[in-house]
Amino acid sequence: MISPAFLKRFFTSRRIRHVDAHRDKSNLRFFSGGEMKKLHILCSLNRLNAAQSKQRYKELADILDDCARRGIKARATVFVRRSTAYTNRFGMQNISSEDCRALSYVPKPEYIDFFNSEKDEVVLNLTTKTFYALEYLVAQSKSPFRIGLQREDQGAQYDFLVQVGGGLNLLQLYNQVFFYLDKISSKG
Repeated sequence: MISPAFLKRFFTSRRIRHVDAHRDKSNLRFFSGGEMKKLHILCSLNRLNAAQSKQRYKELADILDDCARRGIKARATVFVRRSTAYTNRFGMQNISSEDCRALSYVPKPEYIDFFNSEKDEVVLNLTTKTFYALEYLVAQSKSPFRIGLQREDQGAQYDFLVQVGGGLNLLQLYNQVFFYLDKISSKG
């Protein structure tokens, strides 16, 4: 017997591939850390206890502060267990499985509209596991540059994948991504 969760992942991954296949690739562009002006960060707080969630929010707030120091206008979308518990904490947009359509992990239209409301230059997905709602948002993104962490089950197509070791917190993952972006741009 096929589980409902498997069916949700299957149908969502098919929709992600369909959206990616129709992506306009004419505006693709590489951005180094110094060139970036608008960044949208995605991360997950799902399946964490209260202390871990609090720590992850602190790390994300530190990342947003670092972006401000770098002159980058940054915003974040966070996948949480229940949207009512963390709604708009620290000014971050939260999304949960309750905010997705019933038979898939596709976010409701208002979340997709919010995600594309500003023209972000870069989308940075800092999730170490695949969360199909976030992958769908990346696939829907109009950003010219998408960065993700390399993992076994990639949902959306990324322009730049970073392979990192396990056990890193959000701030370390963020710093690792910017290290590689700056390293590549200095070679050019």
